[in-house]
Parts: sequence; structure tokens; C-alpha cells
Amino acid sequence: MIRWLSIVVVLYMLAALTWWTVLLHRGQTKLSEAKEKILQLQYDRVYGVKDFDTTQLSELQDIHAERTSFHYMIHGEAIVFALALILGIFYLYRLYKKEISVASQQKNFLLSITHELNSPLTSIKLVFETLKRRALGPEQVQTLSSNGLEETNRLESLVDKLLFGAKLESSYSFHMEESDLNRFLDGIVSRYQQQFTNYSFTLDTDTEISRPIDKEAMTIMINNLIENAIKYSPKHTEININLTENNGKALISVVDQGVGVDKKDIPFIFDQFYRSGSEETRTTKGTGIGLYISQQIAKAHNSKLNVKVRKDGKGSEFFLEL
Repeated sequence: MIRWLSIVVVLYMLAALTWWTVLLHRGQTKLSEAKEKILQLQYDRVYGVKDFDTTQLSELQDIHAERTSFHYMIHGEAIVFALALILGIFYLYRLYKKEISVASQQKNFLLSITHELNSPLTSIKLVFETLKRRALGPEQVQTLSSNGLEETNRLESLVDKLLFGAKLESSYSFHMEESDLNRFLDGIVSRYQQQFTNYSFTLDTDTEISRPIDKEAMTIMINNLIENAIKYSPKHTEININLTENNGKALISVVDQGVGVDKKDIPFIFDQFYRSGSEETRTTKGTGIGLYISQQIAKAHNSKLNVKVRKDGKGSEFFLEL
């Protein structure tokens, strides 16, 4: 409704501008013609002549020049005003559209974060209620405890991500230290190998590589990329973490065999709160801030996080050059 009302107002203003321009043009034309007639009558009365003499021709030329100048002024101001109006409306519309998009993304974020927090809390509560009400055997206690610990780790990871995102916006200071990237990545991959036995994790490196990195921030970024790979990949598929060096640059990539990234989403996936689709119909979990945080971490390391869809259409590859 607001959009159509804005269009109507703009069209009305353009129509009014056009009409007043035409009226001014007509008015000035009639005024010039009246001046010419008055000039002719004056000369007829004083000199009794019908033809224009040199003096009269000069005055007529002045009248024509004045009319031409006024016409240029009217048309020029009308064009400038119309362009300014159109550009102003265009930029206002872009800002309005951006505000609507941000509001929608924030709404999706609130919906998703509510679900993301509620889900592990419900599972943990269920574990404790079961342990409290029933006499269970050691194996059952062990299973429930493992489930509760897994949900606790998931909740802790989510809270850490949210807190780190808030720090990035305000007070986080990156501390770079020379680090062995092979050992650093091996520690992360080993943890995922133990925790997610339904997936196969491989770390491929071709040489000893070290770079100055912020370990805490880089760990969060690699975790985000691997968790995304897990989230969008079928079970029992392989997730590859690669470390190579080329022309003095260390390339870290995470490659999965999942659903891939839709090409229309690629320009936006690193935007804060962005998630493809609607929160009401989306089946995968997430908050829309993981890739945004990862991109900010990459920028702090004088790099950029990129993504490309694999040629066979299966899976995606996120890569970072240090």
C-alpha cells in the first residue's frame, strides 16, 4: 500500500511539474508576442510606418532573446528539478527497501535464535528429568549424559558465537601470533572426527606452513565453516579441510558434498542475519551470523572469505587466502 501511494505521489508531482512548465512557457510566449504588438503599435502611432526600421529591429531582437533565454531557464530548471526528484525518490526507495530487508532479516534472526536456544535447553531439561524420575542402568545413564553433554556443547558454541559477534561490533582486539597452521587445523579436525562419527573428515596438507593468526578468532571461523558443511551435507559423506601454499599465500579451504550454495544467494551469504528462504519454511538450523562473523575475522587477517559452487553441482567450497 505504501509503495503504491509513493508511486502515485511521484507521478502527481511530475505531472504538476510538467503542467506548470507548460503554463510558464505559454505565458512567456504570449508576453513576448504582446510586447511585439505594443512595439508595432507605438511605431505606427509615432512614425506612421508599417515596416520595421533598424531601431525597431534591435528592440525586437532583444524581445526574442529575452523570450529564448526565459524558455531555456524554464526547461532547464524543470529538467533539473525532475532529475533531482527522480534521483531522490530512487535513493529513498533503495533505503526503504534496505530497511525492510534488514527488518526481515532481524525478524528471522530472532525466530531462529529463539529456536536455537530453546532446542538444546529442552533436551538438557529432559535429560535431567529422566535421571531424576527413573532408576536407570549405567549404560542408560551414560547415553543420557552424553546426549546432555552434546546439547550443552551445542548451547555453549551458540552463546560463544553470539558473544563473539557482539565483541566484533564493539571491543574485540585481534592478537596475532605466529602459528603452525598444520598443527592448528589438525587439532580442530581431530575434535570433529571424535564428535561427529557419521561424517568423514580429512585434512590434506602439502607442506609445513605457519602464519600470524588470532587463534581464538580463527578457530571460530574454521568451526563455522565445518559446522556449515555438516549442516548441509548428508550423513556418511566426506568433508575435506585443505591447506596449501601458492605464491606466498596460504590457502585454507573447507569442501563438502552437500546441497551447495544457490548462485542467487552468493552475493548475500556473508551479510549479517542473512539466510536464504523464510524462517517459517526453512528446515536447516542456524542464525545467519556465522558466515558474517567469519568474513569479519578474515578481513582482520587482511584476507577475504570466498565461496564457489563445485562444477558437478554437489557441495560447495569456502576458501581463505592468508
